[in-house]
Parts: sequence; C-alpha cells; structure tokens
Amino acid sequence: MEEKATVNDYFDELRIVFVGKFRFLSRGLFVKRDFLRVGLMTGTHVSKRTKENEFSAVCPIVFFNFPGEEYCWNSDRSEPRNSYFFDMAGPRADRIGKMLKEDFPAGFIPCGDPIRFQLILDRMYENFCRFHFRNKYRLPMYAEEFLAGIYEEHTLSQSTSKYEKILLAHADRIRQDLAGKHDFDSDAAELEITPIHYRRLFKAVVGVPPYEYLQQCRLLLAIELLKTSKSMQIKEVSRQCGFGSATEFSRFFKKQTGVSPLLYCRKFFE
Repeated sequence: MEEKATVNDYFDELRIVFVGKFRFLSRGLFVKRDFLRVGLMTGTHVSKRTKENEFSAVCPIVFFNFPGEEYCWNSDRSEPRNSYFFDMAGPRADRIGKMLKEDFPAGFIPCGDPIRFQLILDRMYENFCRFHFRNKYRLPMYAEEFLAGIYEEHTLSQSTSKYEKILLAHADRIRQDLAGKHDFDSDAAELEITPIHYRRLFKAVVGVPPYEYLQQCRLLLAIELLKTSKSMQIKEVSRQCGFGSATEFSRFFKKQTGVSPLLYCRKFFE
C-alpha cells in the first residue's frame, strides 16, 4: 500500500488573520476582540484600562490585547499615539496568548529598540496586503520573529538593571582616563556576556555605545582644552585626549565640529 505524505500543520496552527495600523489616536472605546493582537505603540504617555485595572506606560511599548479581554487605550489629545499590529489565530496562537498573559499580565512591555519591531511589522503589512499563497508561510514566521524580539527586549531590560552600577562605573573609568587603552571586548568577557550584548547594555544605561561614549568624552575634553589654553599645542591636546598623533586628532575634531582645532582655537580667542 502506497504511503501518503502528510503536510505539517504548523502553518495552520498559527494564522495571521489581520495586519493593520492606526495613526494619531487619542481617546479609545472599550472593545473586546476574538483574536490575540500583538503590536508596537509609539507616542508619549498612554494608559490601558480594563474592567478591573488601569496601567500607565511611556512609549514606545510592545503591547498585547488578549482574546475576550475588554480594554481601551487612551492618550492625551495633544500627544496622539500610533499603533501597528497583527492578529493571530489557531491553536499555537492560543498557547502564545496564554504565555504572554502569564509573563506580562499588564499587556505591554517597554521597548528600547522600536525600529526592529517596526521593520518586521512593515514586512508583515506588505505581505498581508499583497496576497500570495506563499504568504501563508511567511507571515507566521514574521510573527515568530516579532515574539522572539519581545523576549529579547525583556531580557535586555532585566540585564540593564542587573549591570547598571557596573556599567556606570565603566563609564566613569572612561571619563577619568581618556588617554588610556580601553578594551570593551575584555569588559564584556569579565561580565560573561558577548561584546554585542555589552554594547547594547552600555547604550541602554549610558545613552550611547561605549566607543561612541569614549569619543564624545574626548571631544568635550578637547574643546575645553582649546578654550582654556591659547598656548597649548595641538600635539599636546591630542595626547591628553588619547589620540595617537596630532593628525589623527585634527581629522577627528574637524569631522565632529566642521573646523580644524587650530581654526577653532583662533576663532575662540579672536
């Protein structure tokens, strides 16, 4: 008897039934949805109300509206919000919804990197609006990528809190020793994390990645030295700021300010 090939039902277990976006929203009405809705919300301050609770959030956030939940989102009329989202159905969507509700009962998490989520949603929107049979397979995979990003974002926020004091100490060490050699890969290894994760954590705590922070501090010191000492040589300024040569320093300074160090000094003391 000839065996028949069976088709894996994964793509039937997770179906994307709608992809959409709302722009410039403020007040909302209570609604109850049949499907799990996941998305990105941008703006400023927003609040989510349910029949039992009210939660406040600072955008951007990744949000979840659970099936059967009565809720509404509100924001100030002068500070409208934008929402980009997709709706999921199927047995796997039910399991995902249960998991998200257990892990994030408020229905949202802060989002430090909204661009990555926006790019996924843009691809989903384009594929959903331009129907093709292949979209049945592509859309669930985009949804999985979005969901993976949620947990990566959550892990990063927890790591940021865990390493905040250490990273602030690293930033202080950079400020105190701009002429020194700073090995950020070694700093990451000491914390037993990857260099990429170290850079993301440093940026989350300090505002910019470590190398960019070093360069910003060097620029500020160079400007201060050029302003306070008319007689100081460019070579000495470059040495104190941690550059290998006056030429390297001059190239860096002009790229950052638009003028050479010598011209900047002359203009300041004219």
